[in-house]
Amino acid sequence: MRRRADVTVAAVRRRIRRDVSAGCVVAVAFGCGEPVLEEPSVAVRDSAGITIIENTGPVWGEGEGWRLSGEPSVRIGQVEGEHAYLLLGVRGALRLDDGTIVVSNSGTEEIRFYDAGGRYLKTAGGEGGGPGEFNNLVWIYRHRADTIVAWDDNPPNIVFFDRDGVFVTSTRPQQPGGVLKGAFPDGTLLKAEHVDWSNRPNEGRMRQPSWSYRLDREGVIIDSLPVFPAREFEMRIDRGVSLGPPPFGRETPMEIFGDGFYCGTQDDFEVGYYELDGNLATLLRWTGPDRQVTEDLIADFRAFYVGQTRSENSRRRAEESLDGMEFPEQLPAFGDLVVDAEGNLWIEEYHPRWETFRRWTVFDPDLRMLGTVDMPGPFVVHQIGSDYVLGYTWDEYDVEYVELYQLIKQ
Repeated sequence: MRRRADVTVAAVRRRIRRDVSAGCVVAVAFGCGEPVLEEPSVAVRDSAGITIIENTGPVWGEGEGWRLSGEPSVRIGQVEGEHAYLLLGVRGALRLDDGTIVVSNSGTEEIRFYDAGGRYLKTAGGEGGGPGEFNNLVWIYRHRADTIVAWDDNPPNIVFFDRDGVFVTSTRPQQPGGVLKGAFPDGTLLKAEHVDWSNRPNEGRMRQPSWSYRLDREGVIIDSLPVFPAREFEMRIDRGVSLGPPPFGRETPMEIFGDGFYCGTQDDFEVGYYELDGNLATLLRWTGPDRQVTEDLIADFRAFYVGQTRSENSRRRAEESLDGMEFPEQLPAFGDLVVDAEGNLWIEEYHPRWETFRRWTVFDPDLRMLGTVDMPGPFVVHQIGSDYVLGYTWDEYDVEYVELYQLIKQ
């Protein structure tokens, strides 16, 4: 079912509150304190001012739903050839309103522009310390009026470009820790994952608290937002100290939508919607697949971990390090979050790193579970429009490509 793009979670929440407060008319059969059953697969209730939406099944029936085109309509990237088409370290891709595709190519510290058909247009940025240059280019996001904001991680720097790739300004954030997560419609910025590592445990798996903020264009903190768990790390002390991602580690993905943002800790099948001031407004819950970490999964992880090595010595060290690794009892509940141009929330099903299959669950702006959409192999989604999906992938030789698929809705 198609929904208007201007339907917001806040509007849905207000409507539900109105329905619940109006004598519980829609819940007569259940009593005023019970969940409001809008249809067989979703229940909505209000709890202390928070709208809780629980899904137990999809709206799409057999043979219904959305799918991607069999082949990409645009593919940027080559095995060899002109420098502008050789991609390395793609960390972000955007499609502007005129069809221009913008790519964050961190391997060369460049932001590259391509036309709607994938033809190279121009390059912004580059390695260095001058205006508009980068030392560690990471993410790019759309800012107001199709301008672009980029995050340089070393040292932390927020860099703005216009839609033509012309450098506008840059600013150092007031709080340097963390990473940029995107821009709100009013032009303010969401920054998160500021972790105080001075209080870390001595050894083992850990998930530190991380602070999040709303910044103005100059990088000054406007509001302190909720403290969320940071991505999970493992501290090991064995002939030195090492800090890295553990097996099946959890993260805390965030995605801006309207005057707020979605956030989930991957601890359970649950994602919250937080308003601009950080208050939790809506809690989405759904039924997902089995999450048990089995012996077969652990064996697959071990094989993948050792298989990444390139020499006999590194292989031996990898096998030794496996003996001290901690494995959780459950997998993360889900992966990334993306909101499309029409306000639908897409939640990625969790997959181990060695699996190429990708599947996303789609929730409409009312947060009803519509169903699932399969992605073409190892495809990392960056942006979803009303009729396209943009992301990047790689081949068996680790050559990278940015691809745009048509989104077919039935």
